[in-house]
Amino acid sequence: MMASSSGMIIRYDGEGNGGTGSGDGGSNGGSLLNGGGGGGGTGNGDGGQGNSGTGGSEQGSVFTLPDGWDYRTSLPPELKESPSAKKYATIAELVRGFDNAQQFIGKPADRLVEIPPDIDDAGRRAVLEKIGLPKNLDDYKVNAPKGAEDALKIDSPNFKALAETAHKLGILPAQFQGIVDTFGGQLVAGQKQMAEAEIQRNADNVTALKSKWGEAFDAKVASANLAVSKLGGDKAGTDALRESINRAGLGTDGPLLEALAKVGEMLAEDEGGGDKGTGISRAMTPDAAKDEGTRLLQEAINTTDPIKARELNRQAQEFFAKAAKR
Repeated sequence: MMASSSGMIIRYDGEGNGGTGSGDGGSNGGSLLNGGGGGGGTGNGDGGQGNSGTGGSEQGSVFTLPDGWDYRTSLPPELKESPSAKKYATIAELVRGFDNAQQFIGKPADRLVEIPPDIDDAGRRAVLEKIGLPKNLDDYKVNAPKGAEDALKIDSPNFKALAETAHKLGILPAQFQGIVDTFGGQLVAGQKQMAEAEIQRNADNVTALKSKWGEAFDAKVASANLAVSKLGGDKAGTDALRESINRAGLGTDGPLLEALAKVGEMLAEDEGGGDKGTGISRAMTPDAAKDEGTRLLQEAINTTDPIKARELNRQAQEFFAKAAKR
């Protein structure tokens, strides 16, 4: 006898073609669960002797599932609507989910996190607190960014307001620490870049002034400092004025220093302490030396005394040479 149902094949050993007897119809010829072949049974009653049965060659049973078969179709109605049935579409997924669930059995309740499909803000915060978000703001602490402690002070009001917002939004401390470290590093890099740019700008300003003032550079700078000291009044006032100018980045500013130098020169003249020197030896700017050379050359052209004209021309050439030195 062979039975088939839903892809399952069961073969019975000892199945013969004889009639039915009133007695035992085949004693140990085979088993319902065994595929081993056996002889046909011999009836003791009216059934007579049956033909020898043919045993199947298969061992055990062969079980296959039709393509596209959904295990959930065979479930009771209440199980078809269960969350697990809706979540796991195949038997493999169901078994995998069961294994995962088994791993949580015995775990403390406070380590289990359930995320509802329609979670609200309160539920979301409860989940975050289970994975490390401090409940209280006072426990929400981060360290100052390494190497950027001065650039980003974590005890400042602005930073405390930032930490309060991060805690309110549910950013975990380790995540916030990473943000702080990155931002602190960027601040340090930005400050370094600004400082380097300031140094280069000052160097360029000084080079430009030296080119413009020539050998009178030191005298002009001294006159500018004299103006600052006079305008500042006492020492404290002078120091405060100089600090304000430098903090604004104007300590090498060309237009400002030229104005201060003129003020200082006028103040020195008023006090009778100005540079009264004459001739080629006195410190002059290239422009002033050029103007003086032009004046002397014009005077040499206008004079009728050849000896004087020759001397004036010599002096003019010296001033022109002086003007050419930058």
